[in-house]
Amino acid sequence: MAYIGVSPSNGVRRVHTYTATASQTTFSGAGAEGTSLSYKDSNFVDVYQNGVKLGDADYTATSGTSIVLGTGATASDLVVIVVFDVFSVADTVSKADGGTFDGNVTMAGTLDVTGAITSSAGATITTADNSVNLNLVSTDADANSGPELELYRNSASPADNDFVGTISFQAENDAGEKIEYGVLKTRIVDASDGTEDFRMTFEGKVAGSDVQLLKMDNSNIVFNEDSKDIDFRVEGDGDASLLLVDAGEDNVKIGTGAGNLGKFAIMQQAAGAQERIAYFEMAPASGTSANNAMVIAVNNNNMVQPILRIHHENPAANQEFIFCTKTGSNTNIFTVDEDGDVLTVSGSVGTISDQRIKQDITDANSQWEDIKAIKVRNYKFKSDPSKTLLGVIAQELESAGMNGLIKETNPSVADCEIDSSFGTIVDDDSMSPLEDGTKRKKVGEVKSKVKTVRWSVIYMKAIKALQEAMTRIESLEAEVKALKGE
Repeated sequence: MAYIGVSPSNGVRRVHTYTATASQTTFSGAGAEGTSLSYKDSNFVDVYQNGVKLGDADYTATSGTSIVLGTGATASDLVVIVVFDVFSVADTVSKADGGTFDGNVTMAGTLDVTGAITSSAGATITTADNSVNLNLVSTDADANSGPELELYRNSASPADNDFVGTISFQAENDAGEKIEYGVLKTRIVDASDGTEDFRMTFEGKVAGSDVQLLKMDNSNIVFNEDSKDIDFRVEGDGDASLLLVDAGEDNVKIGTGAGNLGKFAIMQQAAGAQERIAYFEMAPASGTSANNAMVIAVNNNNMVQPILRIHHENPAANQEFIFCTKTGSNTNIFTVDEDGDVLTVSGSVGTISDQRIKQDITDANSQWEDIKAIKVRNYKFKSDPSKTLLGVIAQELESAGMNGLIKETNPSVADCEIDSSFGTIVDDDSMSPLEDGTKRKKVGEVKSKVKTVRWSVIYMKAIKALQEAMTRIESLEAEVKALKGE
């Protein structure tokens, strides 16, 4: 079709051709070209009727989808509408001023960013294989630091117990469910300036449940906080369990072994078999001697002939609190029996007395009067009134002027329970409660100390007094012989 003027050659140009009916004024929809009429700006629309361009007063173009003639056309008039749309690129990003992409951006090459990357909706990196998804590379030759990953919670109102950051490890199970198999969490314990404290935990799935495996904070490092059957094991070069914390057995073991090894066992490897050289046992157990609390053996066949055994509070018949044997023998050489008596095979209990380590050696003063002043008493302990004992009273020795025989020690909880004048009893919050939940006790305020007697000094006093008595006896014997004329 011929046009008056120069045909446009640039921009977005669409032609819509219509054959009019009698008195038709509105033209819209698809023309002969098959494209529906649409425009954004009426200033960029030209209307031709039978080859003659109409003026702006001859038609109305406001709807964006139709043209309305001012005078109805004659049947078979040819109406041509030429649309020159406004050319604009809404997503154009300025190099200097920046811009915004509302849709997805696909990039086949390398994205080189010199500034910061900010994402308000989070960022996802997806790969189709097991290659590295995120690689941090530093080309800095400075040895002070390498690539750094920082999780920064920029909160306007930080507070205690706020989470700082979380690293979550997720995968699907065989049911197609997304599961968090492991998670590393860090939170603020104390947000106060100058006293900041942290807590970091590592949690994971165990038998389908979330379990806190490791906790680190300002006061301690805890493994297996949730009390599950999870062992802590340190493997050596030749020992699979060089150190084993056995949660199922509630045991701590050094070295490996099978069976009941007590609450704490030290193991050795000998002749192809693992043997205990020492263990602690909190309660009698099958396969061990009843009432064992601690057993030590050296090069021994699984504790059959220990060199040291310590029993519980209530030993069985013929079982002492403490006894020692010779290596490879069950012969007792030293025992502390259930009454507290100390026994030795030889009957000898000594101290180091070499002259070469002593000085200012002189004869002791007379002990005659001191020994005479000692009152030997029968008595019973309030804690066990069934037994009558033979001994001395500390306060009576003090009254007799023998203060040097007395030593004072802090009272125990048992002492304070017997007599409140020793001190007060309070809960020991520093120790874990007993198995029944009862809190452990300790001495609070010490009001008076417990007096003990230095028996070894009394023995020396008695020997000196005996020597004095022997001297007097020998002198009297000599006088008697002289009187008899012998």
